[in-house]
Amino acid sequence: MNYPQFFVGLAIVFLGLLAILYDYPQLQFLEGLSQEQFLNLEEDTREKYSRLQIEILIAIGMVSFGSLLLVLSILGRQIIPGLRD
Repeated sequence: MNYPQFFVGLAIVFLGLLAILYDYPQLQFLEGLSQEQFLNLEEDTREKYSRLQIEILIAIGMVSFGSLLLVLSILGRQIIPGLRD
């Protein structure tokens, strides 16, 4: 088992999950608004909606990549050069 790669993967998964847990409720609130309510929002809030969608996608990618690192470290394969036992 490659312990450094395992802990890097664990940290990436943790950060991705924190981002999802923080951003998802805000995204759900903005998606629950009707079209008229959404158009009446300030421009900053509408821009925030777009940023939240991008942040969620990046966080999902982080969780996926971190999970891949965890699995590969358990299998004993090295994916990040320089991280050795």
